[in-house]
Amino acid sequence: MNFFNNYFVFSNSEKKGIFIFVCVLFLMTLFYMVMPYFFINEKYDFTEFKKELEAKKGISEKRDFQLFNFNPNLISRDSLLLLGLSSKQSFNIVNYRKKVGQFKSEKDFRKIYSIEDSLATVLAPYLTFSNNRSKQKVASISKNRNDSLFNFNPNSVSEYELESLGLSSGQAKTLINFKQKGGKFYKKEDLKKIYSISDELYNKLEPYISIERDENEISIIELNSATKEQLKKIRGIGEKTAERLIVYRTKLGGYSNLNQLDDVYGLDSTIKNNKTTYFIINTEVLSKIRINNVTFKELLYHPYCDYNTTKKIINYREMHGDFISIEQILENNLIKAKQYRKIAPYLTLK
Repeated sequence: MNFFNNYFVFSNSEKKGIFIFVCVLFLMTLFYMVMPYFFINEKYDFTEFKKELEAKKGISEKRDFQLFNFNPNLISRDSLLLLGLSSKQSFNIVNYRKKVGQFKSEKDFRKIYSIEDSLATVLAPYLTFSNNRSKQKVASISKNRNDSLFNFNPNSVSEYELESLGLSSGQAKTLINFKQKGGKFYKKEDLKKIYSISDELYNKLEPYISIERDENEISIIELNSATKEQLKKIRGIGEKTAERLIVYRTKLGGYSNLNQLDDVYGLDSTIKNNKTTYFIINTEVLSKIRINNVTFKELLYHPYCDYNTTKKIINYREMHGDFISIEQILENNLIKAKQYRKIAPYLTLK
C-alpha cells in the first residue's frame, strides 16, 4: 500500500485532468469508429473518359498515311506525319538534324531510336539524300511517278516538297518567300494569291491541299465582346473562370486595360503573364459613368469606388454644382491618385 500511496495518489485537479483526458480519448475513439458511416468516399464513373480515350486511340490507329519520296534533311513535321510516323518520331527526326547534323545515309536515319527497324525498312526505298533539286529532276519525278502528288499543308511545306509536287524552283521560292514575310494560307483558294501559280497547277494541287489549324496556335480575342464559349477555347479558362471574366467586365463597364485581368480570381497565371498573347481590348465600347448625373448607388456599384469616395464625390457635387472637368475629383482630394487612374477611363461629363 505504501508503494501505491507514494506513486498513485492524485490531487483533485489531477483527477479532473485525468478524467477529461479519458473522456477526450473515448470521444476520439468513438469518432474514429463511426466516421466511415458518415463520410463515404465518392465513387467516380470513368466510363465516359475510357470511351473517349478508346475513341481517340481508334482514330489514331486508323489514321491514313501515304508513302512518297522524301529527304529527311528537308521534310517538315507535317509531311512526316503523312508518312505514318508518330508525333514523337517526327519530332526526333527534326531535332536530330538541328542538334546532330544532316542525314547522310539510310544508316543515319536508322539511328533515330524511336523508329523501329520494321518502319525504317518500309521507308528506306523512299529516302533521298541528294541536294540536287534541279528542274529536270523534279520534272522527271512528276513524269515518271503517278503517286508524286501527296497531301500537304502550304503553311508548313518545305521548298523541296513543293518541287517534288511539280512546282518549279522559282514557284517554290516565291511561295516560301510569301510565308517568310508573314503570309499565311487560311483556305485552299489562298494558294492562287501566289502570282506564279497558274490555274492549271492549282487545279492539279487542289485535291491534295490540307490546311489544318495548328493546335498550339492562339487566336487573339477581343475581350470586351468575347462570349463565354470564345473564352473557354483558351487553354486554362474553364466554365467558372469564363463566367468570372464576364461578370467582372459587366461590373467595370468593360475592360479598359489588360492589367485588370490580374483582379479576376482563378485566372491562370500563365494567361495573366502573357495577356497580350491572348487578348486585345476595344476601349470604344466602355460603358461611361456620367459623373454629373450618376446616383450614389450607381457610383458605389463600380468596383473602383468605395463608400467614402462615392460619398465625397456626391456631396461635393451637391454643394458646388456640376463638375466642369473630370480632374476636379482629383484636384479636390475626393479620390486617391491610384484610384483615380483606374476609374478615369469610365467617367464622362456628358
